[in-house]
Amino acid sequence: MEDLERAVHLSLVAGNEVDQATRNNALLFCENFKNSPQSWKFCLELIFNTTSLVVQIFCFGVLQEQILHRHETLDSNEKLHLRKGLMTFLQTKLIQPGSQASLKNKYSQILVLLFKAEYPSEWPTFFTELQSLINSPMRQNGISDSAVTVELLDIWMRIISNIDQEIVSADVHSKGELSHNSLIKDQMKIDCVQDISNTWYMILSRFYSSRPDLAEKCLSNIKAFIGWIDLSLIVNNRFLPLLYSFFTDSELREETSDVFYEIVSRGMDSSSKIDLLASLNLCPILASLNADDTDFLTKIARLISRMGEILLHCVEQVPSEKSKGQLSDCLQLMFKYMNHPDYSVSHQALAFASLYLNSIKKLHKLGQITNDHVEHLKLYLQIIRNKLKYDDTFDFENTKEQESLVRYRMELSNLFKGITQILPELVASFVRLQISNIPKQENISLFSPYDIEVSIYLFYLMGEGLPDAVVKNTKSFFNQVIIDLTDSCAPGHPHRCVTQIYFETVTRYAKYFENKDYLIKILKAFVDHRGILHPHSAVRSRCCYLFTRFVKVLKPQLLPILPDIIACLTNLLTFQNQNGNQALEFKDQMSLLESIGLLIADTNQQYIPFILTPLCDKLSELVAQKPYKQDTEDNPVYTNLLCQIIFAIGTFSKGFPLGLNLQPATAETFGSTFQLILIALRDMPRSLELRSKVVFFFHRMVLLLGDQTFRYLEPALPILMVNCGGPDLLTFIALINQMIGHFKEKFEPMIDRLFLPLVNRISEYTTGQVTSDSEEEREKLEIKKHYYLFINTLSSNKLATILVSPVNVSNFETIWRSIVEGCYFFRDVTIQRLSFSTIRNLILTWGTPGADWSRFTEIIFNDVNKAMFAVPLDNKFNLSDLASDSVINEIAQIQTVSYTHLRTHETGRNIVCRLLLEK
Repeated sequence: MEDLERAVHLSLVAGNEVDQATRNNALLFCENFKNSPQSWKFCLELIFNTTSLVVQIFCFGVLQEQILHRHETLDSNEKLHLRKGLMTFLQTKLIQPGSQASLKNKYSQILVLLFKAEYPSEWPTFFTELQSLINSPMRQNGISDSAVTVELLDIWMRIISNIDQEIVSADVHSKGELSHNSLIKDQMKIDCVQDISNTWYMILSRFYSSRPDLAEKCLSNIKAFIGWIDLSLIVNNRFLPLLYSFFTDSELREETSDVFYEIVSRGMDSSSKIDLLASLNLCPILASLNADDTDFLTKIARLISRMGEILLHCVEQVPSEKSKGQLSDCLQLMFKYMNHPDYSVSHQALAFASLYLNSIKKLHKLGQITNDHVEHLKLYLQIIRNKLKYDDTFDFENTKEQESLVRYRMELSNLFKGITQILPELVASFVRLQISNIPKQENISLFSPYDIEVSIYLFYLMGEGLPDAVVKNTKSFFNQVIIDLTDSCAPGHPHRCVTQIYFETVTRYAKYFENKDYLIKILKAFVDHRGILHPHSAVRSRCCYLFTRFVKVLKPQLLPILPDIIACLTNLLTFQNQNGNQALEFKDQMSLLESIGLLIADTNQQYIPFILTPLCDKLSELVAQKPYKQDTEDNPVYTNLLCQIIFAIGTFSKGFPLGLNLQPATAETFGSTFQLILIALRDMPRSLELRSKVVFFFHRMVLLLGDQTFRYLEPALPILMVNCGGPDLLTFIALINQMIGHFKEKFEPMIDRLFLPLVNRISEYTTGQVTSDSEEEREKLEIKKHYYLFINTLSSNKLATILVSPVNVSNFETIWRSIVEGCYFFRDVTIQRLSFSTIRNLILTWGTPGADWSRFTEIIFNDVNKAMFAVPLDNKFNLSDLASDSVINEIAQIQTVSYTHLRTHETGRNIVCRLLLEK
């Protein structure tokens, strides 16, 4: 025994004073001991003789392994020895006051595992033996009866809790284990549940005051068993008064709430549920509670919400006066708790509130809404308004607090939008009243900013809840409210929450706004210190984004004042080589650039030089002086500035519509930008940041300049491709695919020269072993997917001849083999679909009358016909996956076009027949 105890301590307890070799020897000794057939007997003896908690826990671990994995190897005498040993340990050792909770928990777990293995067939007296200890506790070593009783009851409840975890609540996957667990529960209902409930009552009635910790554990036991025992054991005249009294006990009331939650959640038919809730009569009891503890009130709100959900269902199934009366009582409580100042309490009531609102919506559609329902909706509106309002203590700079409240506000907002859909006139009247209370600028100090914010937010939500057609038909209402808001203190309010919701709202309703005078006022607010130049960075950033949306909607109305807009914004679009002294962040400047591009592209191109020339001049200066060559990896100041300017020019062009006929001077300016960018790219070909911005610029210019980009792209694309890798390679392939789709056959000479180097670059990057399920593996899979998209894009845009051009024909067999391999790439359905799609495109291209079909005919017969049948029939092909339908569809289309183009080829028919016979 001493050797084992020493080894356990060396392996599990000893610190740095023990060398690793000694620790390893101790671990090996312990492992060899655990694997010996008689180790469990040794441990069953050692738990009585050792004083070390660590050794006792180790021994129980050995017993656990024996019970779980080798119990059937024991004969009847050995099983009896194990049972008696564990029960004796409980009677002589575990009841000692001061026993460690970890030891009690481990013992309870082991005893329940043995119970599960042997009850009821081999150990039918388990509960009798356990109950006898409680009913007649013995004086042990001078310890008082009450002390022994408390220890026994504590252990008893741990055992009962473990029975729930192991038998009732366990996540069981085996049918055999599920059947065995059901047998245990059925036998427990016969043998012991009555005695268990009596013990629960004894504990609650005797110890709730002197030992509330025991009473709390007892309530936890009851909560776990409520779902399957006879409810009458708890819902009776003995238990209920005791449980009701615990609602006023600060240490027991939360667990009591959970017990009642489980009781009301018990599954049964609607009539029985109505009778159960009537017998509980919880509503008046809960209404009389006077508590301020948030955790407890959260539990009560949760209980009320659950009762309400159940009663709603019952009223639909059994619409009696009894059920309606209970629902009415529950609704009053729901409104009370929904309006609670603490939003964690209020939140618990929202599930019931949402369901009840849905039931009103259904009744409204049937024309059965009553005055009571309307009054309830009015109450909803007022409570939602109260709860949407920010608390005075809310910290707008705390991101986590914001995220939590945003989720809560979203749920309330959905309720509000639901009411809007039921009775829009009621909501309009309510919102109009709220807006009318917003003060003018001179009275701003008399009103809370949070009252103003919530009033505007409710108006914003109206538009979210109503269809656009309804808003359009009632736009006079919305126009007038926007006018009132603009005349109020909202646009220039010092609190950021008011300013931000004002701009959100005017942007939301911009497409319905018609008053030109107020449009000017709103625009001025956007571009001055109230919006884009607001002192707070979050408001500035949001206003820049909203301004872009505003411009997109109201572009025609804004054109007459375009010079003023450009004058206001031009000074905000300067780019410097140091951060911290600019009015706006770079991303916000990009929003404004896009907005200006939207405004001037069509009919006001004369303003383009005001924006484009300073950017191009700065770019030219950087490229000429090349200060970026002195940048370090840790401080790439000028490289960043260069990238920002390139990105800014590309972003400015995003506002230009497709097919825009640029003025020659503007087209030449963009062209000269190409030349400058090419120089910078040659200077820093490996800069990932520069390469990403150049690719973005090329994307924009392909759409804007069209064929004019050819002369600039031809020298630039090889530089971009040579140094591609990882995500950089993905963006490059995406650029090539865009050009193929845009230029089609016009792009053939250029892509013919790029094709083989690009394919080789992709192959170099995707070959080689990688760690399974690593980021590198996922990246390579994405590049492989882009490769197949690239080949498919070629075949879809009349460029399949690239594959067999004089430059590439020697590699056609390799390319073709990769396409066929893609058909069998079961890890990714997208690759399979693209591969079959490419084959279909090739058949359509090369199977036309008069085409040189000789080479491809043999390939079709040898590879494609086989793949069309082998892939869907393979066990790795998941037919239950909806994405697999696209693969089957491509195969069907291949068969259709193959029949059309190859129906005269007897060899093809013979191969198909042979493959079918083989299957």
